[in-house]
Amino acid sequence: MDFIKVIRSLEELLYEVMTWLVFYPRTMWRIVAHPAATTRYSEDEETQAAAEQYTDTLSPPLLLMLTILGCRRTARSSSARRSPSRESRGTCGSRPAGSAVSWTSAPARPLSSRSGSS
Repeated sequence: MDFIKVIRSLEELLYEVMTWLVFYPRTMWRIVAHPAATTRYSEDEETQAAAEQYTDTLSPPLLLMLTILGCRRTARSSSARRSPSRESRGTCGSRPAGSAVSWTSAPARPLSSRSGSS
């Protein structure tokens, strides 16, 4: 493969990532501050040619993908800082095998002590 083409591809990738860093907060601010105007803007952008769409904001699919990746990274980094007693629960806050979970306000009792059991 031509070395110059690889360098140019890396340059384009770096440029795209840097524009995401600029446009992500700008797009999120527009969504939070003016949701109706952002919806109209998105509908107007969809009628334009593909090369002219979303020149000053992120496209909705890219915004969604970056938001999900950012939330996942934040969740994973916050779970790494948990106390040792919580780390024994496993991934995503799941409980170890054999631990009982009661979804009612009554405390869990063994099956043998319940009335009506055979």
